[in-house]
Amino acid sequence: MIKRTLPKIAVKSTLLFLIIFFAADRSLGYILRVLYAKQSRGDYFQTTYAVKQAKEDLLIFGSSRAMHHYVSDILEKNLNYSSYNVGRNGRTVLYSYVIFSQILTYHKPKIVILDLSPLEFSTDESSQGEDMMVSSLLPYSSLPVIRENIKKTSKSDLILSNLFSTYAYNSSVVQLLGYYFGFQSTNKDQKGYVALKGSKLPAGSNTLKTEDNKYVKDDSVQEVLKQFLSTAKKEKVQVYVVVSPTTKYYRKTSIPEIRQITNLYGFTFFDFSHPKGFEENRFFRDATHLNDDGALKFTEFLVNKLKRKYPLNQKLNRQAQFTESEILK
Repeated sequence: MIKRTLPKIAVKSTLLFLIIFFAADRSLGYILRVLYAKQSRGDYFQTTYAVKQAKEDLLIFGSSRAMHHYVSDILEKNLNYSSYNVGRNGRTVLYSYVIFSQILTYHKPKIVILDLSPLEFSTDESSQGEDMMVSSLLPYSSLPVIRENIKKTSKSDLILSNLFSTYAYNSSVVQLLGYYFGFQSTNKDQKGYVALKGSKLPAGSNTLKTEDNKYVKDDSVQEVLKQFLSTAKKEKVQVYVVVSPTTKYYRKTSIPEIRQITNLYGFTFFDFSHPKGFEENRFFRDATHLNDDGALKFTEFLVNKLKRKYPLNQKLNRQAQFTESEILK
């Protein structure tokens, strides 16, 4: 009799556990979804804004270097275009492309500034970029454009997020609860731009030596940049691709390929990785990010370059000047 009842008890216990587990998952998932939607500033708000509300004429895309280097108010005031910075920490051109594609479902900006890292095409950057794109956009997987792009990168994550309500928020639980209960603050932003104050670097000029970095190129990331620029050209959106200031010097970078691809699609590339006037550490928060003083100076520097190259009384769009064979030979 005991042998016959044990399997029944085990089955009932398992079923009860599963019922409790899925009920808890659905309940907690609902709570996290509500908390996520209530964010009024910080990373999660910035993503939601980009996914659903970014209707400005000029948009800045990129990683933390975009978020901390481009002052939206200065661009808006000097170029007479409403502006917003949708850059986010740790995101690469893959994230930028998905966000750009999503924005185009409800709005077509006139100008896009796409900030890229000097090492944008490296395998290290691409691996991190895929993980960050998936984790940050899973909460929006009900949107067709985002769902399809996540599916291409990580079908398993998409399946798990459909099965478990909490899965899409696994990487954000601590921050969400921290923001809600007030023990974790969010960065204040000015139309997406987040200022970094002060400098962690020693006073004086940049003294870092050229790094003999182990640069391994990921061709798939180049294809993403091509897709971004091809989409922009099709939609008649003017793009400026920029590598913004850094104190680091590398023997091998993605800059030559970025230049080639940008020119191929008829857009303008600015290599401002080490521009004159930014040799002092006082303009940098750390080795790769400008502080607020540096960002103000750099944004004004970029505005002057744009005005000089493309006066505002002329059309900013221009046709491709080179064929692929001419550029790549």
